[in-house]
Amino acid sequence: MEQQSIHNISNVVQPLDISNLINTIPLETEFVLLGECTHGTQEFYQIRSSITKKLIEERGYNLVLLEGEWPVIWNIDKYINNRTPIHNTAQQALNDIVNFPKWMWNNSIIEELVEWLKVNNTNTHLLGIDCYSLLESKKQLIEFLDRVDPEYSEQVRQMLSFLDRYPNGQQYGYHIVNGELKHHSTQIQSVLQNLLSDLQWNKLPNYKNIDKLELLNAEQNCEILVNADEYYRKMYYEPSGSRACWNIRDQHMTTTLMRLKEYFPDSKIIIWAHNSHIGDALASNTGSNSFDENNNWNLGQMVRQVFEKTEIIGFYTYQGSVTASNQWDGETLKMELKPAYSNSYEDYFHQIAKYKNITSFYLDFKNIINTGNTNTNLDINNFPNQYKTTTHLSIITETIDINSKILVDNIPINSVFNIIDRKYTKYNISRLKIKDSGWITENIPYSNINTYCILTKPISYDNYQFINTLRLQRWVGVQYHPDSELESHYVETKIGKQYDKIIFIDETISLI
Repeated sequence: MEQQSIHNISNVVQPLDISNLINTIPLETEFVLLGECTHGTQEFYQIRSSITKKLIEERGYNLVLLEGEWPVIWNIDKYINNRTPIHNTAQQALNDIVNFPKWMWNNSIIEELVEWLKVNNTNTHLLGIDCYSLLESKKQLIEFLDRVDPEYSEQVRQMLSFLDRYPNGQQYGYHIVNGELKHHSTQIQSVLQNLLSDLQWNKLPNYKNIDKLELLNAEQNCEILVNADEYYRKMYYEPSGSRACWNIRDQHMTTTLMRLKEYFPDSKIIIWAHNSHIGDALASNTGSNSFDENNNWNLGQMVRQVFEKTEIIGFYTYQGSVTASNQWDGETLKMELKPAYSNSYEDYFHQIAKYKNITSFYLDFKNIINTGNTNTNLDINNFPNQYKTTTHLSIITETIDINSKILVDNIPINSVFNIIDRKYTKYNISRLKIKDSGWITENIPYSNINTYCILTKPISYDNYQFINTLRLQRWVGVQYHPDSELESHYVETKIGKQYDKIIFIDETISLI
């Protein structure tokens, strides 16, 4: 990106000051979604904690929802609100988190926030919105029924006894798709659906003098049984690359949010989740409201569509260290976070930070309007022209067919080629003809990474065009694979459509 574009964006970024940032959130906002581009960055947790406290103190927010499991965070909330807690300290409550990845919610920053909520509490609740907890939710549901309806509890215990033989949801999912439960699959779905219906319509309304939060807990755990069953089925049933599992999780998060809003109609809600969950999925070319082309949808997209008064804030970094694992359920590691990829948003934000001589900033997209003054002075259809590669995944093939004989692979990033023509192939893939050579890919629609070649001539973007152009950005979950970083951790989106604002920290450190 040419220096003029960096200068343009630099004029609108603001030094990171939590009070100033919160003042940019409209007073009528009911939902504030706080993201993170990794699940293991200390600064992201600390900043979200500071924002959360101020929103509670100054704006009256009273529900904090985490991308975590309902049953264990429910018990943490009982500690915060003195509702017959089974723990005496926040650390004791957090130690109940035994499933991978423990570090996400059992860490010193969350411990401090939990204690702060307990001391400063004004009827604020901390709750989980994920749906992994198949077995834990079953256990908590039966414990509730043991107390209020022992006879029905025994029926439910027998009804769900098929779950008792499995140590975790993954094992259950495997056996219901490929193993001993396969021939009972449809029956089990009916059992779970009927249980939820019976509980909602026939049982919970008749449990008089029971705290409404306990009723909520029972209903939510039963809802998790239904959605976790579907999630773990899809994990093994769907082909590699399917986004079905993802969509189930985010749909569950959204319906949980809607249920909580119904239980707490006057609530103002803060949500902590990964950027990939809270950033509007419609900002990517794989996002949609349908599943026609293996599309994905997410929490941020659906919250925006259902509730108008929403503020979404993404968090990004350029380099540093991160807490992650090299495999699911693997060892917790402190890993080096490689400098962000060339041509990514983080790379450009890093250049802006250097230009401004600052280490962090926030950027409010609502202040960036479409001026219509983008000046490219370029005709992308004017050949010959020079293009450069943007990834190390580029290859040169003998013919326009992307599957034809490979002439050159392992092409370095920013390699320059003289292009004499462009053609579109199946699935609208654009291919470029290299002078005196074969063909190279320019763009692949409907994939996480779309852009493989760009013009070498600099394009001077206005700020609106800059934030609404598909560019790479990095997402690291609980696993980090630096050796395959581009393929494993990057997607292309229009960041200005994903969020209302972003927070950028140039260099960050691992959570633990």
